[in-house]
Amino acid sequence: MLKDNVILKMIVVCVTLAWSSWAAYPFMSTAVDPKRKALALYPIFLMYVSVGFLIIAID
Repeated sequence: MLKDNVILKMIVVCVTLAWSSWAAYPFMSTAVDPKRKALALYPIFLMYVSVGFLIIAID
């Protein structure tokens, strides 16, 4: 169903990106200093964005 519909893929990837970043926040926020939460979450967010880009780009 999602193979040919790029718009639907983008919507699904954006929703799952938001959900996975929100789910990773409690784990990372307890592991680092409160002033550095955004710095700790950046690599995780970047990994999720790159995986999402691969999902959208694959035919």
